[in-house]
Amino acid sequence: MKKLWPLALAVALPAACGSDERFEPRVVAGVPDASPGVPPPVLPEAAPPPTPKRSVTWKNPFGNVAAKHNLLWDGDFEWSTAFAQQAGWVNAGTLVSFSAFSQVRPDPACKSGIKCGYLTQHQRVAAIGVAPGAGQNVQASLWVKVPGTHCSVVGAALISCDYQADPDVELTDADGVPDAGGWCELRVIAAPRTRATCLYVESRFEEGEALIDDAVVRAAPAGAAPTGGSAAMSERTGEARRRIREALRPGPREPAAAAVAFEHWSRRAR
Repeated sequence: MKKLWPLALAVALPAACGSDERFEPRVVAGVPDASPGVPPPVLPEAAPPPTPKRSVTWKNPFGNVAAKHNLLWDGDFEWSTAFAQQAGWVNAGTLVSFSAFSQVRPDPACKSGIKCGYLTQHQRVAAIGVAPGAGQNVQASLWVKVPGTHCSVVGAALISCDYQADPDVELTDADGVPDAGGWCELRVIAAPRTRATCLYVESRFEEGEALIDDAVVRAAPAGAAPTGGSAAMSERTGEARRRIREALRPGPREPAAAAVAFEHWSRRAR
């Protein structure tokens, strides 16, 4: 048995290094073997990205809750209802009597929350609010989705709610051009005000509609200097003040149109 070991090794070794051995190209870390005369393997093409069927947007039903100490009654339109006797926004145009601003709807395009207001041609509305403490500058902002390429087709101003004890101060967008989503942020920092302060908004376009949302009026940060100038719309804001005085006047009011319609429907259903 011991004499057979050299012969076995001599037979086995040529078999391991024979001339009929085949080498296959290998792919190491995604790179084909670069052996000469061997074509690289064909890698599969990347699949095209899938086409989305729908998009999902998260909205807070309470609006912009990060804007603490908002002095407007309902800057996000989230509490507006057709049955309310008091309203956070009122029509501020030439109307016979007071009426709440009714052009409020749920819309996925709203800037904050699930509801926002919309304006058509030459409309005027006002958000009712109050002024911060005495001696404090006032910071105001409003988001507007405009029908066009310039933010000036919608105007806004801080005004006194009842009588013109304080100057009207205009809000403007920093560069006057809507962002990629069509929104403009109108802003201003105004000097301290002595009376209740409202936010007046007017449309100046001839076609289309504008969304308005996320209105905030609050005390400016300490050290913030006033940035706004007087608004050149005194005649129109004077009319708005008359409409707001109607809204703030105590006493019984006529029921809202939606409440009247619901009452008629309920009578028929009995």
